Amino acid sequence: DGASQDAALIVTPLVEDAAVDQVEELSKADEDDGPRDAAEPNNAADASHDIALPVVTPLVEKSVKQFPDELPEATSNPTPAEDTPKSERMGNETGPDVVDESPLSMVAKSDIPFPDDVAEAEKVDDTASPIAESDSRTAVYAVQGKRKIMADEHLIKTTGSTTMCGVFDGCGGDRASACAKKSVEAALAARPSMDLAELLRNAEAETLKSAKAEKWPDATTAVVARIDREKKTLDVSWIGDSRCIIGRATSKGIVADVLTCDHNASTKKEEKRVREAGGRVGRSESEAKASGSKKLLGKVVGAGNAFGTHRNNPKRVYPGGITLTRAIGGLPLKRQKPQLVIAEPEVVPTRSLKAHDKFLLLASDGLFEGKLTPQNAVDIVHTALDSARSTAGDARTPIENAVYTLVWAAQNKGSSDNTTACLVLL
Repeated sequence: DGASQDAALIVTPLVEDAAVDQVEELSKADEDDGPRDAAEPNNAADASHDIALPVVTPLVEKSVKQFPDELPEATSNPTPAEDTPKSERMGNETGPDVVDESPLSMVAKSDIPFPDDVAEAEKVDDTASPIAESDSRTAVYAVQGKRKIMADEHLIKTTGSTTMCGVFDGCGGDRASACAKKSVEAALAARPSMDLAELLRNAEAETLKSAKAEKWPDATTAVVARIDREKKTLDVSWIGDSRCIIGRATSKGIVADVLTCDHNASTKKEEKRVREAGGRVGRSESEAKASGSKKLLGKVVGAGNAFGTHRNNPKRVYPGGITLTRAIGGLPLKRQKPQLVIAEPEVVPTRSLKAHDKFLLLASDGLFEGKLTPQNAVDIVHTALDSARSTAGDARTPIENAVYTLVWAAQNKGSSDNTTACLVLL
């Protein structure tokens, strides 16, 4: 029942035997990984709207600013909307016994040395200066959180009527994210209209080339977007679990349109792909290797008793122990046979921008590590844009205030991860 899942139980041998009997009566499951989940559809929003987008004044030249370092007073932060139901969340909850180990170090033996401490969530003082960048209609704000290093990277560039932006969330170190960003920037400089999926495939090739030459195991996510204000279109491509969200105005208020789906083992279609490729998925390695009947036992006596894990822990891919199912880099993972973690990008079909599409948000998963949901995020941005100078005086522009407030709201709601948010007014 719910109580057995929410807390570890002390199960006597008699009770445990009864539970096993109950499982055997409920299921004649074979000794395999159990039934596979059906693929879930991409949740990209429908672009078939017919409202004309008003003419937008061209962006002014970008300037770099350092936002104030102080944390906003708790009473000055916008009050986010009520959290969306648990069934609508996207797999970012974690239980109290989560151990954020360095997953790349758990890969099968390789000739690449693994850092012992990189990417571990050891609680250290966050003394690194926040990263801030903005112009009149775009802004980025990023904090290191309580990680030992800042492995997030971002890019944002406006040329004429086109804005390109991207977020890269490094895993195992900061080299893959830096390399992927550099590759994307170089490719765009040579071919500004380059297809976004091709852009990310090129970044994968360049990152693996550097990883082989320099012998490092780092991996990274990537989400990139191109906004063409003249054509009034949006193109998005991504690898990993960084997200792209549109804040869309409706008669009932602002609504979050999540254009990407997370490439991690907690997403049903990704779990299905990994299993079909010969891998295993579970919140711990023992759960991943468990038979169908043992998994049913876990539902009866609780995941803690059956597998030594919490039911809200994220699922991981085994062998490897990494939560991501798609990533750029991660050379040891790409050398595995069968290869379970891939770098094939997904794309959002070109979306026609309408008057009710108010802003675009790209973010690393640190924004949602705590209790912040996509709907919370767009509510916070919308409220902050409307009341931008009520708390900031003249220190920040409206868009700067919005992205600053959003990132610190995520930190205040429990995120300790690197957190990057890129905001574009549409």
